[in-house]
Amino acid sequence: MRFQRPVGLATPKVLIRDVVLLPLSVVGYAVVLHYVYFTLVTPTFSYLGYRYEAPVPQIIVITTFAATLVALCLPRRIERPSSFTLWMLFAIAVAPGMLMAPYVGFLSPEQALTASLAVGGSFLIAVFGARRRSPVKPLPFRLSATSFWIVIGLVSALTYALMAFTVGLSLQFVSILDVYDVRSEYAAGLSGAGALGYLVSTQGNVINPLIIARGLYTKRWDVVLLGVLGQALLFSGTGFKTILFSVPALLLVAFVFRKKVWPSPLIIIAGATIMMLVAAALDEISDSNLWTSLFSRRFLFTPGLLLSVYVGFFTANPQVHLSGSIFGSWLDYPYELSVPRVIGLATVGSSSTAMNANLFADGFANYGYAGMAGAAVVLLVYLRVLDRAAHGLPVAVGSLVMLMPTIALSNSGILTSMLSHGLFVAILLLAVAPRDLWAKPKFRPAPDLADQPRIGDYRK
Repeated sequence: MRFQRPVGLATPKVLIRDVVLLPLSVVGYAVVLHYVYFTLVTPTFSYLGYRYEAPVPQIIVITTFAATLVALCLPRRIERPSSFTLWMLFAIAVAPGMLMAPYVGFLSPEQALTASLAVGGSFLIAVFGARRRSPVKPLPFRLSATSFWIVIGLVSALTYALMAFTVGLSLQFVSILDVYDVRSEYAAGLSGAGALGYLVSTQGNVINPLIIARGLYTKRWDVVLLGVLGQALLFSGTGFKTILFSVPALLLVAFVFRKKVWPSPLIIIAGATIMMLVAAALDEISDSNLWTSLFSRRFLFTPGLLLSVYVGFFTANPQVHLSGSIFGSWLDYPYELSVPRVIGLATVGSSSTAMNANLFADGFANYGYAGMAGAAVVLLVYLRVLDRAAHGLPVAVGSLVMLMPTIALSNSGILTSMLSHGLFVAILLLAVAPRDLWAKPKFRPAPDLADQPRIGDYRK
């Protein structure tokens, strides 16, 4: 009889990752974030509210240490869609918010430290709550393969047809510099288009990524091309850069999962750091700020900055207590403009600038630090349901479907993302998706970790 190492016991490799590699990765991320923001972002984009104040060194040390502790509490491997979602949120929303608060200039040192620790602490509510000590129970909903793809086809046909009759539909090259004109035309066309905005976000954030995932899994490159063309049509009609960038992001995530069924989350932290460095290098070569603006500023610095902006503004001004959304019938909304436009007016002096912030900033706008914790509780509930909905599917499929909705969470409140950016639809489609569509290539369904032997259990 031969005994194997108990599953769950720390190996030297795991200890090296936890004790050495992960802390070094977070510190490296923090250093690059600070350097690129100070040297490239604030000199060029100060007119948009990106400003810098020399931080108190002790607070920088404390916030970096706190961010490292939060990272150490996250899942060791990306073994479920919830793990992927948590790590993505940490990299693009939580870590920037914690690390940038001391030097963006919207909070006093004491406020910055409090806000940073509050964001990390709130996020840990979701991190610890998403852990499972028992096997995941799948949701009892399934469609046949035929019915599933009929539904996907009908929703897609409705989305593109409605676009064609309202804002127009054509596959054309749109320069990155011209997207704001396209976006303005799209916004004007939405006024009489009813549910078009919801359909477009659902199509771009959930359905097309699911189509791409299906093509990758079955090595049907025509299906992959269909999903990519769908994203190109949406980008041509809306000008939303996130839809354009979703294609390489989806392919990159698929490549990572193809290399390993349960990839290390260090890839996400390293990827964010490398993205900042590569963008900065390209700007240095081209003598521009285009690449840093497109990638680093948009996906990392803006969520980090706006967390401090929201905390500073709604500490000194009335909080909204969800009176602009679900409690609108019972509570008086205290402002004439929506919250993002109120922040835009206060920050850059323009009410036409909508500054949408992440789920924790939105939570603070509603109920202060209690609202941050409340947003984390809603996220926790969502992640628990998400794992049940995706049970039986390969981890990569759930992660690919959750990629764009997770990015949306870095720029909007969780209730808004639930209804408008695909979070609810993602769970629905994962729950009803047939489980027998993903068996051909090397991607394979990973057994649920809770079903594996636990500490103290041995196999022969």
